[in-house]
Amino acid sequence: MKKKVLSIFAVILIALSCFTPTNVFASETPIDEYINFEVPTSRISSNGNFTFNVHRSLKSGSFTANGTSITIQTRARIYHLGYDTYRTSKNVKFQVVLYKSGGTRVGSYTGMADNIYGGKEFTGLKKGATYYFEILVLDEDIQHSAVESIKGSGNVSGATIK
Repeated sequence: MKKKVLSIFAVILIALSCFTPTNVFASETPIDEYINFEVPTSRISSNGNFTFNVHRSLKSGSFTANGTSITIQTRARIYHLGYDTYRTSKNVKFQVVLYKSGGTRVGSYTGMADNIYGGKEFTGLKKGATYYFEILVLDEDIQHSAVESIKGSGNVSGATIK
């Protein structure tokens, strides 16, 4: 009797798995999100340049303020993974938020995926303190897309990258 019940249960599970809908996307490769600081071969400290690819939100590595201000600049475009192409739009926006280590928000600025460099100088910082930033995609179409992300480059000046 137990074997019969288990057999019927197994058949039902197999049948259900055959009829379960699956999602098919243009690309089976997930979007590779990253924020990478460019590191010179001398490895004394980074020059502050970085590249990024963000689908929703992503935090950077930490860095130390050399003085009482840090400037972060970025430029970005919309990247389509399936076609390996880029496009620009002033309507697609992202936000860069600077945090002091521990999660205290220092400030932010909004960028556009128009491939034009922009940024902000954050002042009133503590020299020698550790900071990081987060890039948040503000466009819901990009956030829910299986193949699009915000891809770009930037620079953090006035800081030593760890």
